[in-house]
Amino acid sequence: MAKSLKFRNALLCEFVAKGDRNKHTLVNVFSGDIIVQEFPTKLHVGLYMEYIPQDVNVREFWLHFKLDKEIPLKAQINMPIVKPNVPVSVVIQWMEVGVDRDLTFSVEAACEGFRKTTVLSKRIYKSELPPG
Repeated sequence: MAKSLKFRNALLCEFVAKGDRNKHTLVNVFSGDIIVQEFPTKLHVGLYMEYIPQDVNVREFWLHFKLDKEIPLKAQINMPIVKPNVPVSVVIQWMEVGVDRDLTFSVEAACEGFRKTTVLSKRIYKSELPPG
């Protein structure tokens, strides 16, 4: 059976900014499902996650951004040097996602010789926004 890529601390927000001393600022983190007032809508999303290398030879993988089963966007992630079990920050600073119905937004990592790994999953649906 193929191994899985290992990730931790995957967070979806509206924007990821690079900070001082290898830190990042995450703006408006989506802590749960994403509720919108109407469809169609456009969401601004950023992604922060940590990749935990198990194999120093794996320096490249793909992220598939999925709307249900459809993959409208893929991003190739390249890392020059990795050390086993030393986290590598992976940041997608900002992107726009068009949504026209209730669905599940997910991010899946893919790499040759490894099982596909779901890194993050959020339900997006239409509802009245709660007060506050």
